[in-house]
Amino acid sequence: MKNKRVLLIYQNEKFPYAFDSAYDNNLDVILIHKPNEPYTQCYRGVIHVEAIDIFSDSMIALEYLVELVKEFEVEVIITYRDEAIPFTSLLAENVGIPYVSTGNADSLRDKSKMRELTANLESTPKSKSISSIEDLTSSDINYPYILKPSSGFGSMGVTLVSSNRNISDAYHLISDINTNTLCNFKNSSGTNIASILQEQYIPGEEFIVDSFSIDGEHKILSIASKGESKGPYFEESYHITNPDIYKKTLEGIIKATLDTLDSIEFKNGPTHTELKVYKERAYIIEIGARIGGGSICHYLVNEGTGVDYSRLVFDLCMSDRSYFDTISDTPIYRKCALNYNIKVGKQGGKFVRIKYLKNISLDSRVRRILRVMNKGHLVKPYPKFTGFPGFIQSSHHDYNDALKFIKKLDSELIVEYI
Repeated sequence: MKNKRVLLIYQNEKFPYAFDSAYDNNLDVILIHKPNEPYTQCYRGVIHVEAIDIFSDSMIALEYLVELVKEFEVEVIITYRDEAIPFTSLLAENVGIPYVSTGNADSLRDKSKMRELTANLESTPKSKSISSIEDLTSSDINYPYILKPSSGFGSMGVTLVSSNRNISDAYHLISDINTNTLCNFKNSSGTNIASILQEQYIPGEEFIVDSFSIDGEHKILSIASKGESKGPYFEESYHITNPDIYKKTLEGIIKATLDTLDSIEFKNGPTHTELKVYKERAYIIEIGARIGGGSICHYLVNEGTGVDYSRLVFDLCMSDRSYFDTISDTPIYRKCALNYNIKVGKQGGKFVRIKYLKNISLDSRVRRILRVMNKGHLVKPYPKFTGFPGFIQSSHHDYNDALKFIKKLDSELIVEYI
């Protein structure tokens, strides 16, 4: 029996989970990669590879891929890449494959739009769209506050503004990122959505919630702690599932997530929600209509609970909700799954190597080490973030063991640059 086929758009080849899950679910992969990110791996099940620029002229790319879908009889379309979600949803819509709607994709890629749709919720921090630096001087949002690109990802450019002394630096930093980095990332109608968003700063521990929806029915698959970052920039450090938190806090996180999904009328697909908890109240920081971390959240969900996160997307595209119906409304954990981001450091530079990584690989708790960068790759630290040198995924019997392992990694790993 011939395998069904999935069109996988802009998947980083250093992240294996998308390819592995497709193979495990008997799907052959047609990979569309960025022209400047050549495919050099040999993943099982990849039957066709093409480099296509979906951003410079999205309509030409759309027309071509519509024909490619027909040629290969594709039944599943998916991206794990935040900036590619609006295009992917538009392609799916054009070929009649169920996926995240273009409306949901656009409203979640544009953080300003998302804030408008959720403005009446208690879980929404005060925010304001900024069109000039003068808007900040007349704003009613008190110090400290956050400035960030409205279409950013990976915490790129997110800056804590503590007083009027660093308003100008923060504003011009984000303007530069919008002009030089985010300018090509558009919504499904081809509109540039790069702008600046001012938000009330919420202190406290940060969490992620990975969920999945079909026909407006939402299921919380996993909740993970990200620890607490106090700025001025917000480098992500780790994610641990099944966090050790009070029941009331857990219930607040779940309620805030579900209220927000209902408020934006999210119907179908995966969502990756980031929240902060302050004084026992959960606040939504942002939501993405994707499996988070470029597919790393597939690992977190699967290792922590046994749920095949990617399969849920595959089945959605094929109008099959049978697997979705077997999953509980809230997570049932079997382990604590950890993803550790190997830190860039304060300076960055041309990447050479990660020292002592071999020693770490011998630890029985380690499930996978993702080496993302080749020697000579230029690495920029936050706020002009260009990516982590690598990731370590491990499995733990409890939350405290995961925290101890993070301290071990922090103290032993060294990234060398020239």
